[in-house]
Amino acid sequence: MVPLSIGEFVRQVRKDRKLSLDDAVTDAGCSTASLSRFERDQSDLSLASMHQILTNLQLTYYDLEHFQEQRQDSLARLAYFLFIAQDLPRLSNWASNYREAHRQHADHPSIQFGQFILTSTLRQNSDTTPLTPAVEQLLSEFLQPFAGWRLSVHTLAIAAGLTNASHELLATFTTRLIAYAQQFDAETIDSAVVGAADLAHLAIHLLAHREIQLLEQLYPVLCRYQTLRQAHKDMGTIEAEAVHAAPLVKFVSAAYTNLNTPAQASAEISHLCAQLDALGCTDLANYLKRSWAMIQAGRTTWHNSQLRAQTRQLTTTSWRFDGPTIAQVRQLYH
Repeated sequence: MVPLSIGEFVRQVRKDRKLSLDDAVTDAGCSTASLSRFERDQSDLSLASMHQILTNLQLTYYDLEHFQEQRQDSLARLAYFLFIAQDLPRLSNWASNYREAHRQHADHPSIQFGQFILTSTLRQNSDTTPLTPAVEQLLSEFLQPFAGWRLSVHTLAIAAGLTNASHELLATFTTRLIAYAQQFDAETIDSAVVGAADLAHLAIHLLAHREIQLLEQLYPVLCRYQTLRQAHKDMGTIEAEAVHAAPLVKFVSAAYTNLNTPAQASAEISHLCAQLDALGCTDLANYLKRSWAMIQAGRTTWHNSQLRAQTRQLTTTSWRFDGPTIAQVRQLYH
């Protein structure tokens, strides 16, 4: 599979919308020749020019998301939802396309990270093979809360990749997500990019591993964080994520608050899944049923004495879309 480049995609959209090169570069501060070269992957354009061109093309987030899904040489939100639905044939095809697209750079850490995530989506809960120390080190480097946190990458990595993680790795991410969530209050929650779903997925793994001390730290932070996000009044990504996270948070609450009464937990989780089924959210209901079965079966706790986790300070307060910050992220991913 030869993925469509961003230049080819821009040209395709421009043609589909019957816009000339002149139409596309209006007020963009670049020539039609520059855009033509960009569409043929012969040169780049400045961020300012590209922003205006995308505006002229009336490109939306969903257009770009669909572009990402078609490429399959990177991760997109669809991969997360395919994982929840356990659509293994499509996930397997995605993993194959990703691997083929990056064959020449297979030893690159960021490529290995993406490949691990996609491979993890295919792993069944019955597979209890521990993560290798090398994989755990890779995860500890890449799963750092920052402004570029994405459902398609980081949330999926937590949900699919930590099933057989060590105590040390689970503790590392618990500490990081708690520290991140505790930064925010009602006035600043609109700048939070990590979702409550991330904390909930982590809590599911902690429940399965019987990491009670870590759960005692994470659970109240999860509840407070979700409450802040639900109370945010300006409809947008914060509210959409809070709605998405709500069933996961309710699931964690039912499992955690009834640790000593599993029958009560089962009853509450069955009721939650029935509600989701009634709403047509069958894939999510089935995911929670599988998660509950995994929690009931339990996972073997193991220790990784080789893990050297270094937490980087890529916080929202210091984030700017400028050279130094981009260099920080580039260093992290390369």
